Formats: sequence, C-alpha cells, structure tokens
Amino acid sequence: MTINTAFQANEILLCTLLLPDQEPFRVYVEVLRVDPIQNPPHTFRLHGRFIRMSTPEREFLVRTILHLQREHLAKHYSA
Repeated sequence: MTINTAFQANEILLCTLLLPDQEPFRVYVEVLRVDPIQNPPHTFRLHGRFIRMSTPEREFLVRTILHLQREHLAKHYSA
C-alpha cells in the first residue's frame, strides 16, 4: 500500500480495508519495511503483514482477495 508517513519497522497499525460490497474491514498490520517512492514526493510503499486475525477473519480476507484476483484476470485476459 502507498502511504505519506514513513512508519518504522515493527510498528503496529490499525488499517481499515474498504472491500467491494462489504462493510469496512479493520485489521492490524505489522510494518516490515517502508520504501520511498519518488513521485509523488513524500510518498512511501509500506510492506507489512496482517496480524492478530482470527481464523474466520483470515479466511474471509483470503476468499475476498482470491475473488478480486479472479475478477481482475477475467477482465484482462478473457477473449
């Protein structure tokens, strides 16, 4: 994800994911690293991992991501 704050590794963030056709999904992310992006200025790419998720929350997120990937592939690679 791209951000405008240079968080430090090991910080814990509470993120709200706005998933299509779903209520906002709140999840904790542990910052692994932050890389600067040159354009626009003062922008960073955050590399992190989801933490503190229950099994049902993790399964929901995996299903949702797989569904979005299938839709994307169908739109861009179907004849």
